[in-house]
Amino acid sequence: MLAIEAGEHRCLRPGCGRRLTARSSVLRGYGPRCWARIRRAAVAAEDSGNAVAAKAATLLRDAALVPSGTHPGIWLCPSQDGSRLYRVSTKGCSCTAGVHCVFCSHRFAAYVLAA
Repeated sequence: MLAIEAGEHRCLRPGCGRRLTARSSVLRGYGPRCWARIRRAAVAAEDSGNAVAAKAATLLRDAALVPSGTHPGIWLCPSQDGSRLYRVSTKGCSCTAGVHCVFCSHRFAAYVLAA
């Protein structure tokens, strides 16, 4: 069983920051309302039939994007194989597609989280 660090935990969704008390919320990083909002957006993205949106839905469900902690509006996201860590914002991404100005799944997920 995972241990939860002592101290105050806050929701990771930008603009929220509510205090998290439930173990499941602390482990996930999002409170129940924000998590429900993210899940609804993931379902809508997956149902869109767009391949980029479907990949973004997986990132959202896995809570793969984590706020950088130093810069508001920038998230960190691991690559699929876990060998790299991408810096993601609504304006761009450091992944291969993002560097070539292609709208990637990481950036799509950042848009959902920023909303």
